[in-house]
Formats: sequence, structure tokens, C-alpha cells
Amino acid sequence: MSDKSEDRLALEARADALGVSYQWNTGDELLLSRITEAEEAAAAAPQAEAQEEGTATAAPEPEASAAVPQGDENDVAPWGLTDDDVLIVTGPRKGRWRAGLKFGPEPVRIPVSELTDEEVEAISGDPKLTVEVEDGSDD
Repeated sequence: MSDKSEDRLALEARADALGVSYQWNTGDELLLSRITEAEEAAAAAPQAEAQEEGTATAAPEPEASAAVPQGDENDVAPWGLTDDDVLIVTGPRKGRWRAGLKFGPEPVRIPVSELTDEEVEAISGDPKLTVEVEDGSDD
């Protein structure tokens, strides 16, 4: 049982490099799925560090939020959101990374003003995340 195929060894090497956890009896298809998910998250959020994987906080990096253009005519307009709105995002039990943030079963509140259009699109377009919008205006 100690003989592993070259494909399995390659999968395990990729998983180890990405910090994807698995057990010896995890199937190849499931492991590949986890690797793909981790690679997508890493591509969507290159600023995410490995030490952030254990946190459930949604606080963006200060320089990332400072780069968000304020008052831009295209800012979150395609989704009908304003900078006053708040996204309430819930992810799967085992967690899911999107836009440099980790989402799990506990709802995470993110002011829209702290997200770029691309981050809003990545979060709201992810079928494994439940996104609610709280109107932050004082109407």
C-alpha cells in the first residue's frame, strides 16, 4: 500500500505546496477538487497569505481598501450597490476563499466601500457562497 502512482504523488505535492489538507485515504478526485479550489482562491487573491487560512475575519488589507476608487462612476454600479451597503456572506461549512477573504458557516459582514468591483463580482458570483445585501443608507 505504500506504492503510490506518479499522478498521486504529483497531486500530493501540489496539495502540500498550496497548504491543502488531506488524509491518506482521500480520493484522487476529491483531492484534485480541493487543489483546484485552492488554486482559484490563490489566483483571485494573490495577497492572501498562508497564515490567514485559519482566520475567519474579513478585514481587507489596508492598502487594498485604500486602492478602491471612491466616487468612480463604475464603482459597484452593475450590481445596484452603493458604498453604504453591506454584504453579508456565508460560505460552506469547511470554508471557501474568495477575493482574499475566507467565508464559512458564520456570516461575515463586509462594507461594499471596502471592495473593488472585481471582488464584489467574485463573491456574488460564487455559487457556494450565500450573499445578502444590507442597505446601509439612512432612507
